Amino acid sequence: MSRKVWVTPTASEASKDTTNAIHSIVLRMQQHLPEFGYEMVENPAQADLRVCHAGQGSVNGEIDVSIFHGLYPTAQGFNGIYFAVNSHVIQNLKSAKQVIAPSEWIADTLRRDMHIAPNIIGWGVDTDEWTPGDNPHVYAL
Repeated sequence: MSRKVWVTPTASEASKDTTNAIHSIVLRMQQHLPEFGYEMVENPAQADLRVCHAGQGSVNGEIDVSIFHGLYPTAQGFNGIYFAVNSHVIQNLKSAKQVIAPSEWIADTLRRDMHIAPNIIGWGVDTDEWTPGDNPHVYAL
């Protein structure tokens, strides 16, 4: 029996814009989670587990897992919308039962600024779909 997972953005939303990094991650989750006994569902009411990326919406504030990708910079005079987006990200972090960061570097901001000790789960790369660049010694994934 598979466990049902609702992820926001949903896979159907993510498939509409594959240039968005979070959408790409969601589509990889849809591809790989069934191998581990998880089924992604589009309706949060059907889910055993609710997962929110960044500042994506929650269901009545109920979040099991918040996946943190970082915050938008606001000190450089960027668009005021970033304050609102960051507020949503922080609310998700505060209400989640578990927090995931993709790297130690990202996790350090949570430890330092919010006193949260996240779980670190890096975003994998399907290496058979990845073409190295011209410089064989320097890559950032």
